[in-house]
Formats: sequence, structure tokens, C-alpha cells
Amino acid sequence: MIYQTADEFEGVTAKRLAEGKPESYFCDKSAYGVCNPGRSASLAGKYWELLQGGVWEKFVTDRTVPFLECWRFFTSKKFPQVGPLVSYLLTADLSYTGVVTSPTIDDMAFIIYTLNKGAAAALERLRLISPQPITFTKKGSTLEKADRAECRKALEYITQIIFASVPVSMHASLYVDLIFIEHVLCKFSRACTHHLLSRSA
Repeated sequence: MIYQTADEFEGVTAKRLAEGKPESYFCDKSAYGVCNPGRSASLAGKYWELLQGGVWEKFVTDRTVPFLECWRFFTSKKFPQVGPLVSYLLTADLSYTGVVTSPTIDDMAFIIYTLNKGAAAALERLRLISPQPITFTKKGSTLEKADRAECRKALEYITQIIFASVPVSMHASLYVDLIFIEHVLCKFSRACTHHLLSRSA
């Protein structure tokens, strides 16, 4: 749905809430697997304010925005509840609409390296990158990042395997691309964490 103003969006949400719809009808706090209590439909007004003055229009202009440039746009604007991961997901969505270019292998390797989350963990589980050490401090633990060049090499290898495993005739209909592969790696990592794979897998 497209709304012309924040007030229009708020009017629609208020009406639906009055009709008994739960807030999750508009905003799923667990959309990315882990519940984020800070995520709310009420943030739409704040996002609208941050983009006033043609900020987005001036950024996009009449071009197709490079993938990492768009990701950096979202990460630099300090949108509430929009960190590096959500910025990547927004950029990925926009690439499918044609507003943003498709990521290159270097772009996606950078994303996997920078986010240092599910996809990086999957590459480690597959023994395609070196184990990532954990640093313990008084404030908690921090997972160190894998080597960026190693991430790229591993991503290139797994991409070749997946591309070859899916018939070329099905690539377009299944959206078999680098965004798809990053998503598959994240799901593989989650499946391993929750012991959803058999030993033979």
C-alpha cells in the first residue's frame, strides 16, 4: 500500500485498530525471527519526519542507486530501529523494485562480513571460512569478524554450487541471486542452531 502522508497512514491504522485488528496486523515485531519490542507502527511518523524536504528524492534523483550506497544511506540516517541488518533488507527489497542495483559479489561479501550474522555463521559451519573467535569482556562477549577476503571467496564458491544446482530455467522464477543465497545461508545457520537438519545433511 502507498500512503501520501504520515497522517493518512496513521488514520488507516487507527481505524483498523478500532475495528479490533491487533498491532501485529501492521507491524510484526518478530518479522526477522527475534522479537524486537521497539519495533512499532508508530515509528512511521518518525521515518516520515526524517525524510521531509525531499531527502529521499534528492538521494535517488533519476538514477538506479548502487546497492552499497543505498545501504549506507539507511545506516547513516539514524532511523529508529533501523540498524545495519534492516538497512540491508530494505536495500534488498528496493533492488527488486529497480530503484537499487542488484548486489555484486563484492557488495554481498561486504554485507555478510559487516553484518557478521547468520550468513557468516553458515559459511563457518560449512568450513568455508575460518572459525570466528569470541572476545570476552566485563560487558559481555563479542564475536570477531571473519576475514573479508575469505568471506568473498567462500561466497563465490557457494554461489557457484547453488547456481549450478538449480536449473537455469528456474533462476528467474525462484529469484536465484545473491540476495537469495544470503537468505539461504541465514536459514541454514538457523536450522543448524535449532537442530533441524539430519546428520546426513
